[in-house]
Amino acid sequence: MPTLELRDRSNLESLDPLAHFKLLSVMFYPKSKSDRQKMMSTIQREAGINKTRVGPLTEIESEYVQKSRTSRGILAGSILMTRAQLHLNGLPSNQKNAIAITQYLLPDWIENQTAKEWDDYLRNHIPRSPGKIADYLSDFKSVAHLWAALLHEQQNEREDILPISNDRIPVFLGYADEFDRLFDSIPIRQSVEMNKFQKKEKWSFKLPDGMKIRQELVAEPFPDELLNLIT
Repeated sequence: MPTLELRDRSNLESLDPLAHFKLLSVMFYPKSKSDRQKMMSTIQREAGINKTRVGPLTEIESEYVQKSRTSRGILAGSILMTRAQLHLNGLPSNQKNAIAITQYLLPDWIENQTAKEWDDYLRNHIPRSPGKIADYLSDFKSVAHLWAALLHEQQNEREDILPISNDRIPVFLGYADEFDRLFDSIPIRQSVEMNKFQKKEKWSFKLPDGMKIRQELVAEPFPDELLNLIT
């Protein structure tokens, strides 16, 4: 299980000043350390923080990264959220059902929750076929719980969850842990394709003792229009 240190090395009772940026770099690049370093260099350059260790992304590359990686993260988070909700409602929580519901809901979510300049990009770059969705999911399984927490923030207008500053990390990771716990509660026969990967590769984070704020989630029932998609 990969673990990211978010504590300040000079004071383990507080967060690293760049902790929220480091967290975001893992969300965007869970598998590539070199790409995380490039992203951090770009952030440091634009914010004027410290010296960069590797070459930062160009402005065009940075915009492409944000949009292309966001589309994959949104997909992984949506599927994780949906599977947890299916299970808590006593419904078959297999990946096929989660993909069907995600495909149905994503267009409205994109229209209602994202900035207008991103609408066309996300609509065109989030795949529709189950096979392509599964390919996208494989890259982001290890951070799906983080993207699920981000989606929860946006769907419920909870700006205090959005990890854009260090003071929001404890709540954000509390929700991420809860989504992960809910997913782990799914019977293994229904979640084997994700659990095999997640338990070995899922990202976790080191915070100062007692800083993380535990959260609870309640699954709402599915409307009939979504129940009709479940097999």
